[in-house]
Amino acid sequence: MLIIVYLFIFELKHLICDFFLQNEYMLGKFKEKGWKLPLTAHCAVHALATFMILSVFWALTGKALFWLALFDFTAHFIMDRIKASPKLLGKYKCLGSKEYSRLKEIAQKPDQFGKMAEKLLDDNRKFWYNLGIDQFVHQVTSLIIVAVMLC
Repeated sequence: MLIIVYLFIFELKHLICDFFLQNEYMLGKFKEKGWKLPLTAHCAVHALATFMILSVFWALTGKALFWLALFDFTAHFIMDRIKASPKLLGKYKCLGSKEYSRLKEIAQKPDQFGKMAEKLLDDNRKFWYNLGIDQFVHQVTSLIIVAVMLC
């Protein structure tokens, strides 16, 4: 039962840090230049939250808490940069529902506009795949931290 509680707490932490505490400044992580400090700020929020959770629920030395918080920071930094970089996975864009519907119609046409619409639809699909990979990596990070807590 304890494992369920810990996993719930870390999933809640992830939701709060990734969606509710991520501000406009931190979204600068999507820029091609000047992304390091916004991404660092975002990852520091994750690391601090992890440190606080571990401090409350896990009686161990400050050194172990620091290393697990640093692990969380590093995992978030690497994954979020890959996801956000315009040169990497950040080049794929999400379509709104109206755009998606219209492009589905246009993609049926065998002309150059149909091919362009297919490309945008493919980018949308890749955006969602990448978001799923990002969330999976963050969940695995939480699983590893909880596994260390229970060992």
